[in-house]
Amino acid sequence: MIDNDNRLDLLRFLAKHAEIRGSISELRNKSVLDKRTEIDETVVIGAELTRWWNEVEDYLESRSSGVPQMNRYHQVTLIVLRHESIIALNKHTLATSKLNSIYDAALQNCISASRSIVTTLHRALETNVGLQDSTPREQMDHSGLLWPSFTWAVWMSMFLVIYAANECQIPQDAAIR
Repeated sequence: MIDNDNRLDLLRFLAKHAEIRGSISELRNKSVLDKRTEIDETVVIGAELTRWWNEVEDYLESRSSGVPQMNRYHQVTLIVLRHESIIALNKHTLATSKLNSIYDAALQNCISASRSIVTTLHRALETNVGLQDSTPREQMDHSGLLWPSFTWAVWMSMFLVIYAANECQIPQDAAIR
């Protein structure tokens, strides 16, 4: 049996996530004629996303002090990818469904994911307050927060929070914060 090289764990998680995102894209780009089983497929993809996240959480929680921990910014990336995928899975429902329980569930999932993205990235940025006095190596470690996908995730998150406030699903004060 080959020992698992823990340096490749991030790539393994990213590869599995890419497969899930591909399933979400495929589901959301089907023709209208193929959409009759959309709710079932959404549940299956949601379960696969949850399974992936459970594996990530187990991995992060099980790392002993003797084994190098995954870089903090890699953890932030995985967290943001999870919530971004939740938004991608549910935002289509917001655009195509009438106001019903499926719409309400999708909107609440998007609100929760949006808040998590903004909170996660804000906390990561707060830890960079003393970056001016850091070494070039430490500055390079912090460059993970410049990933272009984060800009999109924040933009989409804030759009959904403002939309939810406009729909009276969350207080407007929460959207302004």
